[in-house]
Amino acid sequence: MDKDRVEFLLERTLKKLDPGLHRRFSDTGFALQRILDRYRVLFPEFTDHTQLHCMTVMDFCNVLIGEEQIKMMNVDELYILLMACYLHDAGMAISERDLEEFKEQLDYDGYFKAHPDAETSDFVREYHHDLSGLFIRKYADMFDIPTKEHVFAIVQVSRGHRRTDLYDPAEYPAEYEVPGGNKICLPYTVYINIDPGNIDAYIFGYLVFDRVHQVVCHGLYADSVG
Repeated sequence: MDKDRVEFLLERTLKKLDPGLHRRFSDTGFALQRILDRYRVLFPEFTDHTQLHCMTVMDFCNVLIGEEQIKMMNVDELYILLMACYLHDAGMAISERDLEEFKEQLDYDGYFKAHPDAETSDFVREYHHDLSGLFIRKYADMFDIPTKEHVFAIVQVSRGHRRTDLYDPAEYPAEYEVPGGNKICLPYTVYINIDPGNIDAYIFGYLVFDRVHQVVCHGLYADSVG
């Protein structure tokens, strides 16, 4: 694969097909710059989870999905996947105020009863995917996410990089329609051994996301892409 041909291809394709959605995506990246840096407060020695990490995830998405399959993605698939790349780890940078608001929805007290020696950072790490989802819902207007259907899809793809039930049709419908008529297949694989070159074109947009996250966080790129 010519990696130069796929560099920023998801982003460039979205801009070509729908400049308005691309603007919303770009503005989200700008807004997140300082927000994501807050992860260092709770995780000063943890691996990078700033905007640079998000851009690395996007880079691997471009490589793993590939040029031919990116061409077949509709604008909403492009937008949702790219927004999830930016927002999937927002929960790692949660503010004290938002954590206070969200924690009761995640059985905060129950977690510390079961883990009496745990610290706040342990709870945030354990539930950061769900915190990301709550963060996206709360600030959807700030990120100018166009509809509640797009919010749901971005939340689910962002949450799905960690412990979620991808086989639950209510949480991850196989055909999720957004305003305008485009359909999105929300389930995607958690199996690291999927060959990205053979991913069915119908579901490729989300099949790779968990694998990309595994690659970026655990250094599996050499085993994943020839």
